Amino acid sequence: MSKTLPSKKTYVFIALGIIFLFAVTTMMLSPENQTVETNSASNIENGGLDDITTDRICDNYNEIQYYEEPVPVTWEARMDGCLVNCQGGSFTTTNQDSKYSRFAGYYPGKSGEYDSSVDNPIPEDYLGKIVRVTGDWIGIDADHPLTVFNGQCVPIINIVDLEIAD
Repeated sequence: MSKTLPSKKTYVFIALGIIFLFAVTTMMLSPENQTVETNSASNIENGGLDDITTDRICDNYNEIQYYEEPVPVTWEARMDGCLVNCQGGSFTTTNQDSKYSRFAGYYPGKSGEYDSSVDNPIPEDYLGKIVRVTGDWIGIDADHPLTVFNGQCVPIINIVDLEIAD
């Protein structure tokens, strides 16, 4: 029984893969990617956070705040994706003049509370559609800035009503 050795191309491909993994690992562990600057943000009591120190996790970290009184809003936006098992969603506004083109909106549980442990997800029918989001703008926070919102802190909306726009 004769064994066939892998081709020269296979060895080259494996070597390139190892070099790529080494380069990515080195970049991720480099000191400039581990610098942490802090910002003291004073948030209101009902936001659940008081005088916290927040890592500079988003480009506009100095805008992190929770409002003393929620601001009622109705915004039209495309629902881009789900957050926290679709208890919330990431949205892009249709208003080109808005300071914040993206925002996070969270859907209430059946009790009316905003609790990610309660299973009441946003219906999948809304994904990718232009929707009308009515709710309470409670502040600006670092909500998935590295994975969803391109390094930006975004408005946080507690959704009261969500419907597909006409």
